[in-house]
Amino acid sequence: MLKESIEACLARRICGDLFVRRIEEKQAVFVFSDQERSSRSVPSWKDELASYCQRSNLYPATIGFDGSDAVFALGTNYDEAGQALGACTIFNLPVSRKAEDVVRDRIALAIDCPDALTRIFYEMGAFLALVGPDSESYAASLNWEACITLARSYERSSSLVDSLCQDTGGADFVIEYFPRGITIEPDIERMLSLQRKGYLFALVDTIQDQVFPSYVRQVLVSDEKDMMYSLCSVLRTDLEKTS
Repeated sequence: MLKESIEACLARRICGDLFVRRIEEKQAVFVFSDQERSSRSVPSWKDELASYCQRSNLYPATIGFDGSDAVFALGTNYDEAGQALGACTIFNLPVSRKAEDVVRDRIALAIDCPDALTRIFYEMGAFLALVGPDSESYAASLNWEACITLARSYERSSSLVDSLCQDTGGADFVIEYFPRGITIEPDIERMLSLQRKGYLFALVDTIQDQVFPSYVRQVLVSDEKDMMYSLCSVLRTDLEKTS
């Protein structure tokens, strides 16, 4: 992952999981101190942001990191972040603990997933980063229906994760279909490690006996509602632990 992509993921985590988009030709309103670009620095950066936000109780419209040229805009959704005019929310607003909101405003990277499954994520309020055949037209149809950008198509390439991170702040979880064994891309693993609690949901035709890292959860390909129940059960358990 590029340094700027890591910064985008960390910025999203620091800023209450807002959307983070890299922009050009703007100066950062607020700049975080130059520290190690890792999760270990997040508590210190959160303190810096809290001190800045004391007066207005609002997030800065744009942010950056000392020692980096990258500037990122914040927003409560993809389109708002793209305007770089500020996020329409107050600082440190608690997230919803309702079960039905478990994927709302989460960013899901869906690779070769059934449309019926991604449709449920869309209807539950998730932002979809789609990779696969006809993903561009599918994303366009969802956005036309919603009248707001709730899905984007991304190319399957070595720069996929960098593009996604600098465009949104990175995925909270990945849903990928593995027809011939589970192989984890290093950049996806790195991206998920930078999130508050990232998961790779591996859709498989047969459950594999191999031991995988704890963030990998196998989901047997079946009816889309059954698969969604399995995914949400994991996410809701984490929600209950942090409530």
